[in-house]
Amino acid sequence: MAQKLNLTHLPVPPVTHRSSFPSTFTFDVATSAYQIEGGWNEAKKGPSIWDKFTHLEGKILDGNNGNADVDHYNRYKVK
Repeated sequence: MAQKLNLTHLPVPPVTHRSSFPSTFTFDVATSAYQIEGGWNEAKKGPSIWDKFTHLEGKILDGNNGNADVDHYNRYKVK
């Protein structure tokens, strides 16, 4: 039987506001194709290493995978 983690004893970090940073500080973001792409088994698109790994039983704790995610593969309008 899996044990639940009790995280109530951990301190709450202070809130950092944007104004706390110098005006020259640049904020960035990042993502990966696996997080947004989807379409893991579509024609002409081979599976990625992560597609293969997340489909192996027992490798991901809750069994999630990136089969659909944001599904940019099928949502992107080709002109």
